Amino acid sequence: MDLRQLRYFMAVFEERHITRAAERLSMQQPPLSTQIKALETSLGVRLFHRVPRGVEPTPAAISLYDDACRIVDLMRDAVEKTRKIDRGTAGHLVVGVTGSTLTHPLAKQAIGRFRQERPEVTISIRGDGSVELQAGLAARMIDVAFVQRMRKTDASLRFEELVEEAMIAVVPETLAEAYGIAGDTITLSALSRLPLILYRRSTEPVLYNEIQSAFANAALPFDVVQEAPNLTGAIDLVSTGLGVSIVPRSVRGSRMPGVRYVRIEGGMGPVSTVVLGTRRLEPSELVKAFRATVLRVQDAYRASDPSGG
Repeated sequence: MDLRQLRYFMAVFEERHITRAAERLSMQQPPLSTQIKALETSLGVRLFHRVPRGVEPTPAAISLYDDACRIVDLMRDAVEKTRKIDRGTAGHLVVGVTGSTLTHPLAKQAIGRFRQERPEVTISIRGDGSVELQAGLAARMIDVAFVQRMRKTDASLRFEELVEEAMIAVVPETLAEAYGIAGDTITLSALSRLPLILYRRSTEPVLYNEIQSAFANAALPFDVVQEAPNLTGAIDLVSTGLGVSIVPRSVRGSRMPGVRYVRIEGGMGPVSTVVLGTRRLEPSELVKAFRATVLRVQDAYRASDPSGG
């Protein structure tokens, strides 16, 4: 039994007449009768009884018709789903993010926009470090990734800069005056004399190294008094008064109570650069569509941010 025979059977069942069913199928009556007989033989059952004005389905035919309708519907759905996946309007997309890129408005807006544009696509978010996400991209365990710019990258991958922003200091509101912070700026030299809270290198290695390099390039020492499990954890610890931290500029939109965000002046501070990682040879229309959405959101984000991020 094949799908073609099922369609022949369904036409005869619905018309209750071999000739009318043949006309509906744009074929001759004898070949249709032959196909119905072959289907009965393969199933080992009688499907129709001849009556004066056509045919009457047997109980076995009634049962088969119900199942045949479901099978045809499933086939139709499978074909449509396949075509949608080929066009990039359906399927499953795995998006990698780091703790710092997930909080960035550009990444959040891009994911939200794509979800609205393509509601039949399911999106899974996978959090990890930039290095691990690069490996996941290369191994095809994830489809796209928002990561911090890395010095060493896999040649099979493409990383496109989305936004570069100066990192800022986050200080406890209650200790700002004691730390000598009167306005909304601080120097890297002044920061080097304050107790520093950083996120673990394993969770944000690129940002950790960027901060370390900024102090080293300025020939300044720094004292890490506490490591937090992640970026938001570092801000939480700052709010307790344990020390200060350095975070991407976009994080200031989180409005954590008990902290103040201040600019690092002098052009010597660390920089956060969010990039979009994809595979260079990417056959998936779904991934290509997501990248196109990200780049559209990037244009809008840059236009709405005069400072350039």
